[in-house]
Amino acid sequence: MNNVPVRKSAGELGIETLYHYERFNCAYLSAMLRDQKVHCSNPAKLNDPWDCHPWFDSKSLDEEDVLRRVVEFHHGQARLGGISPLPSRLNEQWLASLRNDPKEREKLMDDLSKKALHDMLAQRRIYCLTPDPDCTLMWSHYAEEHRGICLEFGVDNSLFRSAKQVVYASTYPVWLPYEFEERPERITEVITTKAAGWNYEKEFRLIFPTRDDFFSLPPGSLKGVIIGAQASPEVVEIICDIVTRHAPALRIRRAVLMPRQYKLQIVAPS
Repeated sequence: MNNVPVRKSAGELGIETLYHYERFNCAYLSAMLRDQKVHCSNPAKLNDPWDCHPWFDSKSLDEEDVLRRVVEFHHGQARLGGISPLPSRLNEQWLASLRNDPKEREKLMDDLSKKALHDMLAQRRIYCLTPDPDCTLMWSHYAEEHRGICLEFGVDNSLFRSAKQVVYASTYPVWLPYEFEERPERITEVITTKAAGWNYEKEFRLIFPTRDDFFSLPPGSLKGVIIGAQASPEVVEIICDIVTRHAPALRIRRAVLMPRQYKLQIVAPS
């Protein structure tokens, strides 16, 4: 893939604060504040079917060099799975079939799309962040229709400084399966590329090379909790009590609807 956009980090862009929207769960918030451990996401279980699910275009196999390298990659994957390689004669027959039959090429690339990067992605976890705490759509989609919370993190530490900017693309990138073995950074490109329709999120992602569903927060990195505009008074009281008991140094704020405008304002709770 040529002219790959540079994914800058939050630190490189001079961002000072990042936010994470989520549903309010009493037990999880208490445990998170007490243990300073945050739940991250499995790339295989995201809400966008394109996100972290690379698809390989069979048209790229029109180039002979690409065809041979993809077939070699396929054989390598088969060997890893304990499958014996095809004898030379059968392999050449298969290559001839791939050259002449578009449906064979489509089947090969569809199979690789479903399987080739599964293990590489399954070994990682991600945590999604944004520099905007007042995005109406984000509150609607990720914070229980404005009844949830938004966590505020400082970027004055090496972990959150490393959060990678997501690139939004209007055309689907050209991925080739063998590239991910030759250039592991391609995995980061897959994880940080989304369709242009998601660009309102202005997303950054922490990427963890682990299957662990939790990561430890750097000391002092969590700065505050913002409560959604539609949270009931009872929920606001519960959240304030949890924060006061487990992390009294955190600031608590509230998203409120601004009068005569389609905007949210982040203020101290009344």
